[in-house]
Amino acid sequence: MSPLDAPSLPSPANTVREASQALLDWQRAALSLPLPPAADPLAQAAALQACFDRWGGEATERERAGWSACIQALLASAALPPQRPLKCGVAGSCAEDLAALLRPSTQALDEADELDIAVRYWEQARKAGWLDEDLDADFGEFWRRVEWCALAQHLALLGEGPHPDEARLAAFAAKTASRYVQLSPLKRLAEKAWPHFFDLGVTLR
Repeated sequence: MSPLDAPSLPSPANTVREASQALLDWQRAALSLPLPPAADPLAQAAALQACFDRWGGEATERERAGWSACIQALLASAALPPQRPLKCGVAGSCAEDLAALLRPSTQALDEADELDIAVRYWEQARKAGWLDEDLDADFGEFWRRVEWCALAQHLALLGEGPHPDEARLAAFAAKTASRYVQLSPLKRLAEKAWPHFFDLGVTLR
């Protein structure tokens, strides 16, 4: 078989598109299932603090206070009322589930593909009536919550110790922290811990 005759492999973005549709189908089918226990906020906070303990170095009191504020912001975002009538992720929200799908530690999609998949998911979740009032009215707020959920997942993994995809996780964290003023203490930590991700021209891919 010549290279021209070889079957083409699906792109990572198309694979995630198919997975996001499968997630929606599963969520519809799971509506009658009992809800699992809610995530323990103390355990979530400890997982995020472990990241700072590992990467914070000789932090000042101001840096520690800033990190605590970031933890509280991430936990508050995750603790908002469930965005659908069932729970099946770490925090049990549409944003949590989609975050894990769009930004696993093993690969990074182009942002245009991430947004395309997220918009399509959001539109179907709205139609199904799974979103609260804020998320139903504003895709930007839904996307922020997706990014923050993914960030919390990545920070928890970074706090566990050496990880085979540690560089990608750190790059995800640096990128997200750079976008939101509420996360500026995390951005400052990222600049100290991973300065190469802030060099001009560096991407996740």
